[in-house]
Amino acid sequence: GLPLGVSCQVRAGGFVFSSTKEGSMKPQIAKGKEVNLRSSQGEIRRTVVDVLENVVLVCKPEEYEQAKNEQRQPVFIGFPLDDVIT
Repeated sequence: GLPLGVSCQVRAGGFVFSSTKEGSMKPQIAKGKEVNLRSSQGEIRRTVVDVLENVVLVCKPEEYEQAKNEQRQPVFIGFPLDDVIT
C-alpha cells in the first residue's frame, strides 16, 4: 500500500480514481463519458460536459452529439458530484 498522503491514479473505463489520504477511492469523471446520476425523477443517464470542483456539468447524450456535430457548446445543467452514481 501507499503511505498516507500519497496520491495514486488508476484509469478504468473512462474514470480516474484517486486514492486520498483517508484511503477512499473518489471517481474523477472524464469529459464526454456517460454517467448515471441521482435526480428528483430517479436515476438518469447523462453525458459529462465538464467537471468543476464539486459540480459535474451534464447534458443528454443526444444534445452532446448534436452540439459536437454543430461545433457548439452543448446546453447543460449542473449536478453535485455526490449525485454521480457511476
